[in-house]
Amino acid sequence: FILAKVEDNPKLMENDPGYLRRLESEPNEALRRAHRHGDPDIVAGQYFTELNRAVHVVKPFQIPAYWRWFGSYDYGFNHPSVWHFWASDEDGNVYLVAEIYKAGMFIEHQAKAVFETATRLGIKPPLFSAGHDCWATKKAGDPTIAEDFVKRKIILTKANIQRVLGWKHVREYLHHEIKSEKRVGPRVFMFDTCPMTINCLQRMVHDPNNAEDVLKVDSSNGDVESGDDGADCFRYGLMSRPPIAIPVESPTLDRY
Repeated sequence: FILAKVEDNPKLMENDPGYLRRLESEPNEALRRAHRHGDPDIVAGQYFTELNRAVHVVKPFQIPAYWRWFGSYDYGFNHPSVWHFWASDEDGNVYLVAEIYKAGMFIEHQAKAVFETATRLGIKPPLFSAGHDCWATKKAGDPTIAEDFVKRKIILTKANIQRVLGWKHVREYLHHEIKSEKRVGPRVFMFDTCPMTINCLQRMVHDPNNAEDVLKVDSSNGDVESGDDGADCFRYGLMSRPPIAIPVESPTLDRY
């Protein structure tokens, strides 16, 4: 794929000198990124228009020993199971460092993958915020999913599963803007070794019955390229972090 931009068409620029200015004046950020910069990640109805690979996706680096680790988990078998390993720096910025994203995994296989990933990262498995289905009872006397993992020395805690508030929280962490020629935000970053989660977030769209919610999408026969499992796991992780107050500039009083 070779990206061609307006600058690659000098004849167009010559015949229509105002074309570039019109593209850059587009008030809708998503359309501006698509039309002006040829961003291929823009989709119709996209929910997380703040998400920008050039800003949010970073190359892996060694996590400092004093950073705090935490995790999130979205259970699935026919749907993909998703595990996220997060690290938080001293300023409260958070990094999605690693993902496990696969369907058809039994509990013992998931536990094995969690320990293998933790060993690779040089840590012990952190505390994972998980969906409440992990505490659902099955047959009388059978252990819950959370109890099955406790037996394997993986501890789950109930995540805050509020959807609308959760997506708002995610957008606040993704938010970034340019102020005085300096970028402010975002507060969340993702290693490029987590492609399934990144792609999942990018394909999420608005629920037509509730513009503040993400459309619920089930995976197709365990296909990791479909469904909203990675987005839910991402939300669980960020909902375990403090809320962010986005600064608002005071209005000018000159006209008064």
